[in-house]
Amino acid sequence: MWAYLESGVHILNFMNFKRRPGQFKMNGSFKIPLIPHGNYPIFQMTALALLEFLEQLIKLFGNDNSRRLLDSESMFRTERLMTTNTKTALFQSVLQQVKSILHGTGNRTVKLQAICEQLASAVPYFHWVGFYLVDPAKSGELVLGPYVGAATEHVRIPFGKGICGQAAESGQPFIVQDVSKETNYLACSPAVKSEIVLPILSDGKVIGELDIDSHEISPFSTEDRDYLEQICEQIAESLFE
Repeated sequence: MWAYLESGVHILNFMNFKRRPGQFKMNGSFKIPLIPHGNYPIFQMTALALLEFLEQLIKLFGNDNSRRLLDSESMFRTERLMTTNTKTALFQSVLQQVKSILHGTGNRTVKLQAICEQLASAVPYFHWVGFYLVDPAKSGELVLGPYVGAATEHVRIPFGKGICGQAAESGQPFIVQDVSKETNYLACSPAVKSEIVLPILSDGKVIGELDIDSHEISPFSTEDRDYLEQICEQIAESLFE
């Protein structure tokens, strides 16, 4: 899916855009293809690139109110720009990458770390991705395994405590679209706004879980849950049997 943003001349002049095919480069790294269209160019980009572009414009040139709006629930959520088809295509690609990792070389820890890195790099609203594994020496307790993202103090979590503990205790996925409204929640970082946790099951028993935090409110959908459950099933079959 492509989104087209036709910019006004005042923006073009202010940003010093050149009216010819090529690329606009912002902050040394963000590039957007340009195509000619009459007197003004059109920026051709994916929906996610459009989101990043608009966010950068607001951060660079917006006032305090617009910057606050950018961080609020009502502004430019990834979920609004990612259609079901877009998510499906994204997760199908991720699923294939995970299969390749599981069929590749390396021990369990190496493969789980690679899966964390793949998920975090592929899905823009996955800001912390990690695995918790059930401690075989201490029943009813999770131990932090491989992860990508900020360090966490929650290296051990009892069953029933927090979102991770509740998912482990129930054996069911948990989706919390706004952690500020959850009473049984273990805070990791003020930046975390939502969380999804999926148990990894072997013979009907919880042996671990996949935990993902996002800095956005309500980014997760049924597509996230369904594909992440498939990933957890593949991990259980490949690494725990």
